[in-house]
Order: sequence, then C-alpha cells, then structure tokens
Amino acid sequence: MDSGGKDRLKAVLRERLQEVGWKEGVKELCKEVMRNNRIEGVTVDELVASTTARARGALEGGKEGGGGRERKGGDVEVEGGWHA
Repeated sequence: MDSGGKDRLKAVLRERLQEVGWKEGVKELCKEVMRNNRIEGVTVDELVASTTARARGALEGGKEGGGGRERKGGDVEVEGGWHA
C-alpha cells in the first residue's frame, strides 16, 4: 500500500472511531479506572493495562452491525463496550 493509501485508511479509521464515540469512551474508561484507584495511585502503564482489553473489545463488538447505539448525552455504546 502506498503512503497515500495509508493516509486515506488512517483518515477513514479516525472518522469511524469518532462516529461511534470510541475516543470519548476510552477517556471515560480511564477516568473510571483513576477514580477507582485514586488518581495518585495509577501509573500510565497500569492505566494502559487496565483499559486496553475493554477498549479493543468495544471495537471488536462494534464491527458487526456497523456500530453502536446512542446513549443519553450523545455517547455511543458499542456492543461489548463501555461500562463506565
């Protein structure tokens, strides 16, 4: 794939993630982990370790059926996704 193709693919993926609210969901998940572990007690490595599986799971759950359903406040819940 040429660099132009990679750039187009990245743009499409970025747009799709924005459409389903994935980035906002990951932010909320990180906030939940920090609240549950007291903000001072969480390292970046621990935050990544505790959120990666759920963030990826939200993507995998959302690939069939074309996305998720909108929740109150405009957040999108993707099957198998956000539990914040």
